[in-house]
Amino acid sequence: MTDELFVRCDCGSIEHQFVLTRDTQVHEPNPLHRSVYLRVHLQTWEGFWRRLWAGLRYAFGHRSRYGHWDEVILGPEQAVQMWRLLEAYLKEQEDE
Repeated sequence: MTDELFVRCDCGSIEHQFVLTRDTQVHEPNPLHRSVYLRVHLQTWEGFWRRLWAGLRYAFGHRSRYGHWDEVILGPEQAVQMWRLLEAYLKEQEDE
């Protein structure tokens, strides 16, 4: 079982999103398996022919170093920093 939070930009575009995921049933001693994963949707704004070429390369197994989604593993320290940043943001919103 996992906890997931899908966050889409306030502009409403589905290209502007990220997903926070935490596995709630991991019982392993490896701390990386107990981390939170932040997956980000990557969007490029290339022309039609470049996107077609990229799609063909993808269909034939080429692995782009940029990909369409990427992932960052958040450890406890980064999670606390993220929490503090969001707390400061919410406090600013309350003060206005």
